[in-house]
Amino acid sequence: EWIDFVKKNCEIYLLLVGRNFDRKELKSLPENIELKSQVSHSELLSMLKDFHFTIVGYRPIDFNHTFCVPNKLYEAFSFSLPVIANSQNPTLLKLINETGAGILINFETNIQDQFNIEKIFKNYEIYSLNAFNAYRNKYFFENYSKNQLDPLL
Repeated sequence: EWIDFVKKNCEIYLLLVGRNFDRKELKSLPENIELKSQVSHSELLSMLKDFHFTIVGYRPIDFNHTFCVPNKLYEAFSFSLPVIANSQNPTLLKLINETGAGILINFETNIQDQFNIEKIFKNYEIYSLNAFNAYRNKYFFENYSKNQLDPLL
């Protein structure tokens, strides 16, 4: 879905990271789409700082994809990087609604119809600040440990 969307919107650059892509689809990628099939975690984190958004599109097909996806959010938030998240995943829906650190899109329907670039640019600083605040106040382990664990210890 995202490849088709970015093919129609040449002003957007999409970096795909992973191995589970349809090889037929990848044969004719335009210049604004790049694939890195496998990167180390530290390399991934280094790459995140160069982007404006990250896409966390896990479909809730199993336990891991439904409940363990916040790690990708935390990685993004640690760089004040807003996310584009799948609104059909209950965990992502809850966390984006709580933090305001990105936008929700139904990945099961036409992305083009839901993607409002003007609204995204207009609200980008808010999304980024919300990502920063979510990480600093809720997901940064040192703060979490001081606020949540110290009283228990």
